Amino acid sequence: MDARHSGGIQKIPARYQLAYSEILLDSGIRRNDGLRSHLNLECVCPVRRPLPVARRRSLRYYLSQLLYRTVITNYPNAITNYPTVIPAKAGIYTGRYTPMKNKVYATMDEAVADIPDGSTIMCPGFSGVGVPRNLLAAVNRQGAKELTCISNNAGTLDELVDVGTLVEAGQVKKMVCAFTAPTHPSMVTPFVRMYNEGLVDAELVPQGTLAERIRIAAAGIGGFYTPTSVGTELAEGKEHREINGRTYVLEYPLNADYALVRAWKADKFGNLQFRLSQRNFNPIMAMAATTTIVEVENDVVEIGEIDPDQVHVSGIYVDRIVKIPEDGIWSGAKPGL
Repeated sequence: MDARHSGGIQKIPARYQLAYSEILLDSGIRRNDGLRSHLNLECVCPVRRPLPVARRRSLRYYLSQLLYRTVITNYPNAITNYPTVIPAKAGIYTGRYTPMKNKVYATMDEAVADIPDGSTIMCPGFSGVGVPRNLLAAVNRQGAKELTCISNNAGTLDELVDVGTLVEAGQVKKMVCAFTAPTHPSMVTPFVRMYNEGLVDAELVPQGTLAERIRIAAAGIGGFYTPTSVGTELAEGKEHREINGRTYVLEYPLNADYALVRAWKADKFGNLQFRLSQRNFNPIMAMAATTTIVEVENDVVEIGEIDPDQVHVSGIYVDRIVKIPEDGIWSGAKPGL
């Protein structure tokens, strides 16, 4: 199937041929004789069946690019009138909007500005590595409250910005983590103090179970069985099943509204590369949230500049990217908040 114009023939991919006529009809292009004469489009594929909305939008975008290239190639003088020539319903790219969403934000504050009260937020990091300290500081300034935070721990005693910064500020109502208490009883973190006072709730999850619950959320899996926690308080009230003579407990996925992530490098599409042990909870959390916000240590590069073999998280999971500024948090020292 071809789209013919005075400059030659451009082939329509087979996966688009079935619905080509339908989209032209739906967008008004086929009914517009003036436009058909202008582009000399010819369609030989009959309409066979209705298409799902997502497929129609995908096809409309493909056709918009095809038609736009046709006009540029053969009718350069018509570009100034192009928005009036092509029906707006067709969703044609006229240079007045960006076909790919701009994911690069100027500041951390801008990237987290719309996080509402009551959100569930994932905060990665392990032993201080890979913690999105700049984004956490921005959420602290933004002031969202009643948050549920999912993290490996509930914060430390040092002066570093971490999820404990939000806990101490009274912004967190519940922590879901693998370590709710510090390594020594004499170390009383803000979370421990507030938990003992009944100011914050907690859900203790074994570390491997925590990682797997996040991973299956990213993979779209409804649950998994694990022997971890069987016979303890953590397994009470959960479904148990015996498999090959061993008892397992059913665990469900952990999703989040937002994931705050720290990466070493990113491109404008959002493909991420982590450095060394930054790849702790960062990759799986980046894929398990509705909105993923990333602070990046290096300049955001053009698409294609990261070796595909070095992409640890695909950009399809990433929504917002912010380059850490020179005066941002690099070593982890807490700024004046």
